[in-house]
Amino acid sequence: MTKKIILCADDFGEAPHISQAILMLAQEKRISATSCMTIGKDWYPHGLALKDIKNQLDIGLHFTLTQGEASPIKWLLRSFTGQIDTFFVEKQLNLQLDRFVEVMGCLPDFIDGHQHIHSFPGIRKALLNVIHQRFPRKKPYVRSLSPLLSGMDAKLKAFIVTCAAFGFSRALKKNHIKHNSSFGGLYSLTSNGQYRQYMIKWLKQAGPQTLLMCHPGKQLLKESEDPIGAARVLEYTYLLSPVFQKDLSEAGVRLGRLSV
Repeated sequence: MTKKIILCADDFGEAPHISQAILMLAQEKRISATSCMTIGKDWYPHGLALKDIKNQLDIGLHFTLTQGEASPIKWLLRSFTGQIDTFFVEKQLNLQLDRFVEVMGCLPDFIDGHQHIHSFPGIRKALLNVIHQRFPRKKPYVRSLSPLLSGMDAKLKAFIVTCAAFGFSRALKKNHIKHNSSFGGLYSLTSNGQYRQYMIKWLKQAGPQTLLMCHPGKQLLKESEDPIGAARVLEYTYLLSPVFQKDLSEAGVRLGRLSV
């Protein structure tokens, strides 16, 4: 008996080399979801191509607040010190949802956050408010970050993510919002050549309806243009290879959607 998991490629719309890679993986059925950065410079150029295959995978909003000067650490500090401007966050989320609808012609299947900001205290309150306002019928599912599968070579990052998301799954349950059963895909995003070994471990740890994130990219850019570009290419190459299909089969895993 196989177990269904969701493999979600993040950052669609951020740049052409990312969007093109995700489109190829979607067409080859190597992912089952993608998360869209609608304030990215490539959202409008490649969004319509994604619309053409929207019935093949879950398509969500990658809510972004950390572009520019505001780092995730700054947002985290604001969250834990009660300095989140809920009105501002709701305005940004509604803007990004509007840009999603403008291209896709519908609301997203799910919502998550770039660098996991959607789970931060204060920001999650704004997220829940907007979901209740914008989705009167069928609500989107939301990426839960717990329980977190192994953080591999990024133990500190995994610890911070776990602390920042404390109580988030409980809040989703309380608000009757569907979410994944567990979460994986977290590592240092360096080109250390261990990505396949990490994926094999996540597939082994995963239970039904686990969500794994990935960050594929089609070509290597300068580090100043894409700091994790080398890792993106490694992920893309592996996910497109027959070896990935073999690893899925040996783990008793099939890729599926959580929205259906």
